[in-house]
Amino acid sequence: MVTSQLVGTLVTVSIIAVAVMSMFTATATDFCNLEHRDVAYECTPFAEDKVDTIPHTCCEALKKYKKSIKDKADAVKACYCHQTTVRSIIEEVDLARVYALPDLCDTKFGFSPDLSFDCSKAE
Repeated sequence: MVTSQLVGTLVTVSIIAVAVMSMFTATATDFCNLEHRDVAYECTPFAEDKVDTIPHTCCEALKKYKKSIKDKADAVKACYCHQTTVRSIIEEVDLARVYALPDLCDTKFGFSPDLSFDCSKAE
């Protein structure tokens, strides 16, 4: 016979398992939200032409973001993320500044920052 204490323990273990699995799923499916937000936050003032020089924190965030890209699948996701983010604020940013960020931060990606780049070719 199953006791209520055992049922409670099983429910608790199940909830923890689902929470842990959700964290891993979120990491894979929400690459843009989880990894790109620091870059967007730190680099937006420069991209919007609100500051003359690129903030050091922008380059740090960009380099950290690049390190999070482990394989081609991540590169493709990062490319789509970049394009989606820039398109969502295109009216507010200077595209020349956005496109210059990787060079200014000496951080090369396996895709072009140009919005016309085919993300399926990212590496």
